[in-house]
Amino acid sequence: MNLRRLFALLTGKFRASEVPVAPALPAGVSRPRANIILCNDDTSLHSNGRAIENALASKGYDIKITCVSNERQLLDALEKARKKGDPPNAIFMDVGGVGAKTARKVIKWHDKNYPNQPLPALNFLSLSIDMGITEAGQLRNDDARVPAGFVDECELRWLKNYLNGASTGNYKPTSTAFRDVLNETLGLRLPLDHDDSYYTDQIKRMTEVTKDRVLEAWQQGKLAPEKAVEALRGYALGLATSFLEGFYTQGDSAGQEGMFKKDAEFYGSAGFPVKGPAVFSIQDAENSYGSEEKPILFMQSYDPAVVPLLASGQLGGLVVTSPYMASHLKLLCETHMVSGLFGMMSPGEKTLTSEFNEEAKPDLPPYFENGETMIGCRTIRKGQMVLVGNGGNGIAVNPPSFIKTEAADLSRLSENDKLRADTRNLRLLGQCFEAMFSAKGASHHVVKANIDTCNESLLENIQGIGLVRTEQMVATNSALLEALKSVLLQKDDAGYDNLFESSRYYYGRIMQRLDHGTPVKFRLFDFVHREILNKDEQQQFVGLYGKMDIHGSEALETWPRLYREQVRTIFKALEYADPITDLPLEIMMPAVRTEKDTLDIKKIIDEEAKAAGIAPHRYSFGVMVETLQSCENISAIAKHCDFISFGTNDLTQEYFNMARSDLKAHANFAGKNGFDPFKKLAPEILNIIQSVVVKGREANKTLRIDVCGAQAADPETAIALFKAGVDNISVAPSLGNLFGLPVLLDYRVFDAMKAPPPSPPAPAA
Repeated sequence: MNLRRLFALLTGKFRASEVPVAPALPAGVSRPRANIILCNDDTSLHSNGRAIENALASKGYDIKITCVSNERQLLDALEKARKKGDPPNAIFMDVGGVGAKTARKVIKWHDKNYPNQPLPALNFLSLSIDMGITEAGQLRNDDARVPAGFVDECELRWLKNYLNGASTGNYKPTSTAFRDVLNETLGLRLPLDHDDSYYTDQIKRMTEVTKDRVLEAWQQGKLAPEKAVEALRGYALGLATSFLEGFYTQGDSAGQEGMFKKDAEFYGSAGFPVKGPAVFSIQDAENSYGSEEKPILFMQSYDPAVVPLLASGQLGGLVVTSPYMASHLKLLCETHMVSGLFGMMSPGEKTLTSEFNEEAKPDLPPYFENGETMIGCRTIRKGQMVLVGNGGNGIAVNPPSFIKTEAADLSRLSENDKLRADTRNLRLLGQCFEAMFSAKGASHHVVKANIDTCNESLLENIQGIGLVRTEQMVATNSALLEALKSVLLQKDDAGYDNLFESSRYYYGRIMQRLDHGTPVKFRLFDFVHREILNKDEQQQFVGLYGKMDIHGSEALETWPRLYREQVRTIFKALEYADPITDLPLEIMMPAVRTEKDTLDIKKIIDEEAKAAGIAPHRYSFGVMVETLQSCENISAIAKHCDFISFGTNDLTQEYFNMARSDLKAHANFAGKNGFDPFKKLAPEILNIIQSVVVKGREANKTLRIDVCGAQAADPETAIALFKAGVDNISVAPSLGNLFGLPVLLDYRVFDAMKAPPPSPPAPAA
């Protein structure tokens, strides 16, 4: 029996029935035969086995149960069966006396003598099924063909009594494997005692043993990586999908998200379902930290002051009823692993309304007054339990007590936590893929992370840093943000010292990842000023500079000291990394347009490196290609760069003249084209990238190319980018992107490697 068959039988739909006399068969038709070997040194089990054989044989069934006591007798019994041409179709063996070691000898004997026949069912007997589960799991790990299972020794006594009409009492054996074999081989309908859910945990535990043993065997060189990734395919892809779809649970709540209705739905969402008490102010959220469940903060509209709270790890969830800045909030929540809902839909609404505008600032204040609000038709008060993320984009008030979701906070996990174990297994599987691809001369594409924090629990769980969003590191720290505002709005010299003295420490924490072989790429400041300034400050900013949006070379020209001092601070922070580290620090400028833009910032970087005594091999320089003008000028730009990184969000925004934050425009586009261009890369942008890759590498053969954008989190987009010549992708550090996306991509590359090459075209007639 394979695992699927075993699961079906263990959770089967059989009903109890009397064992009938074996039916008469037409002449020439052979009766089904059960040839079973029972290996155990307990003579009472032998007695039960013979009693079962006699009871069924007396009703005309063709059954033989050979009882032996040890490995030597078992192997002798196999040889006798071979000589008679009557190999067993099931073997039940003692865990303590023989176990998996003997089972491997049985498999070797079978493959030698019956290479073209299926293996017999191999089941492990024990008084407690725990040991049998472990042995069966290990055996399945060694050979996926093996129909291994586990048996409660008491099942044989129960079955003997049942077949002989004796009382079975109220006891229900903790296995049904012996009856499964008889039902399958003899066509019986022996009763199976338990409901559909009874064996779920046992089967799951056997699978857990299997995957742990697979990874262990690969690490020890006992299992080829190809076999390891195949053995783990179902587990890994199922887990990756649950991460990416946001419905991973720690166990008890699996499948329960849909068991109660949503009280309201929202346009945008981030993270996993999470339950916690409602709070209505930043102060209440900070005061609630340390309680058993992290609080859920309810707001009417975006307030920059909430950003440091998101980064603090104190929030379980964020609910903002206004759609204003929803895309930005979603990105921040994903970065800091906080579940979020943004922009509440009207009752009955299923699509974006014509009045929806994420750019429009609401007239309402950011926070609800009086510690309560209406969500849908329900009043939510401070301290009331709510579930954020029900069904992906919903919220439930007073969720049932059996719901036990958790915020996906890796820093809070114990060593034996299921989430920690699952993420560790997926990371090991990624290393297995990398080893296999390397041996075959294939590329292993890394999924890097866009970060704005030096949180250690995040840093130690990423494979590479494709973008340090330095402006968001400022936005998530109240002291740094005030220092920046003094520079921008008051042009205060003291603000520079306050800004960069602390920044050096935070940059240095990230630099230390170089010592662990983790690529680190710092992007210089790329402020979206409405994200960090309140309404009054925005007006002051426009009064000083004439407009809100100042990026790239224009930002460098406006604040040359700001960028020079940032570069200087980055090189000072490089002292935190080991000076003998081979991996160079990467520094890039956003939103360049021309060769001159590139050279202007490269000159500053090279000057500051020389002043700091940083050898040229310790850093590399690049730019973000995120404007159409930079794409047109790539031949001139690329020759001055070690790398480039495509900013697909800004490229999409400029090409389609569609703001990333305008969800209504996204919905209209999706209605016409079948996809949101900020979630899946549009063919037009892919064509631009393909052209830039070719021209860039013509100008600079060693040019490294990454993509930094939300679309790269779509597996189809990522594969298309790799085919276009992109080396790696960098996405928001959600659990789905960190652990689920790499697995999906690795299996797609693996499957493509196995596929036969396309047939050559037929010759012309």
